[in-house]
Order: sequence, then structure tokens, then C-alpha cells
Amino acid sequence: MTKKKVVVILIILAVIGAFVFIFKSLGNRPAPSPEQDLTQDKPTLSKKLKTFTDSSGFKFSYADNLQLTTIETKDPDIYSKLEIVSEDLEGSINITVSQTDLKTFEQWKKASEITLKDSEVKKIKLGDLTAQQFVSDGKTVTVSLDQGVLFTISVTPEDDKNFWKEAYEAVVKTFSLTPPPANAVPEDSSGGSAGDSDIIFEGEEVIE
Repeated sequence: MTKKKVVVILIILAVIGAFVFIFKSLGNRPAPSPEQDLTQDKPTLSKKLKTFTDSSGFKFSYADNLQLTTIETKDPDIYSKLEIVSEDLEGSINITVSQTDLKTFEQWKKASEITLKDSEVKKIKLGDLTAQQFVSDGKTVTVSLDQGVLFTISVTPEDDKNFWKEAYEAVVKTFSLTPPPANAVPEDSSGGSAGDSDIIFEGEEVIE
């Protein structure tokens, strides 16, 4: 074998060896997992809260990187309808306060055509009110009935359930009733109230 052929063979072997080394080096490098990618780009809920006070007689706090919208409605039975959303994640928290003839949670379930076992319903406090909380079709719902008024707070977590669970818990835990302004009910010429349209939420007295 001539010296020239030997040199060519050595060059070829060197090139092959270099490719093998590079291939093995790349193969040994751990690829980022989908979970790591999601964690790096995952939006986080702000710990800073801002408080919203509704003229219907309630207030609550929510993370300041969420957006709250008042939904206009022509339904005379609805006192307030709100939606809280995120710019980064699909999902929403919905709050509705409305007039109702229903007196109990059982009546509400029947009217809403929702079937729940007792073990699926958790009794909680919504401010000074007693409320029932449950999960149905992936949605967490909190319901409270007081003095002809129905409070409904629900969350639909389309993305990142932990994010929306934390956001929802902040709303529910800080929810409370607010007293009406001192001049909320004007007097008529006879000295009486001009009307009975103003609602006063009394709540339930808790004795410990």
C-alpha cells in the first residue's frame, strides 16, 4: 500500500471518529422535558391583592395581575354580575348576585337540575354567610342564599388548575358583605322610605 493511500485512509478514519465523538456527545446531553419547558414559561399568580367593592353590598380581593369586568345585564333580578380573567391563561372566575325566591340549597340544586351527594358538598363560610361548595363538570362552585339573595361564585380553570384554584380561594376567603351607605334610602315627603328596592344582607350569626 502506497504512502499516499495510507494518508487518505487515516484522514477518513479521523473524520469518522470526529463524527462519532460529536454524535455521542450530543446523545449524552439531557433534553429538556416538556414539564421543564412549561415551568419556565408558566405564569404565576401575584401575591399582591386589590379590593373590589360593589354597590350591591359586598366586596372581595383578588390578585392584581388579573382583570375584573362588570358584565352588563338587563335582567332585573341580577344585582351584580362580574368576571375575572387572566391575560396569560384561559379560564375565569364568575360572580353573580341575584334576587331569588329559593330558600335552601336543596331547592337551588333542584332548580338548577344538579345532582350531588352530601359527601360532594362542603359547607364553608362566605364572609358572615353560610355557603355550600362543590365541584361539577370540572368547575368549582360556591353558593349561598340569604334573605332572598343568591350569591354564586364559580371558577372554570381552562388552563393551569393550581393557578385558578389559588385565585378562586383568594376571592372566596376575602368575600364579605358591606353595609349600605347612610343615605342609601331617601325619605319621601311623609318621612317614610321612598321604596324597598335597597337590599340589606343580614348574614347568619355565628355562635362559637
